[in-house]
Amino acid sequence: MKHKRSRVFGLSLGISLFVFLTVAGCIVVDAQGRRLSFGDDQPPFYVEHLPDGQARMEVKLFGMETSFDVTQADRAFNMVREFFCLPGS
Repeated sequence: MKHKRSRVFGLSLGISLFVFLTVAGCIVVDAQGRRLSFGDDQPPFYVEHLPDGQARMEVKLFGMETSFDVTQADRAFNMVREFFCLPGS
């Protein structure tokens, strides 16, 4: 029974890593293609801080340009960063 569980774990880990690396590779290829073809040096994901204290994540990926409100996640990240005394930008 223990051998079967380790085999299932290994298979699921391998498939998860394969999917993660494939998606990451597609994102890198898309970003490099935009940089080389169009001279667009912006990263595929970046957080823009607005004057009213909100944070928006801008996404330029696979021909899609959209933005998401990530104010709460940005506040949580800053709280964790300050707790561990990590340098900020």
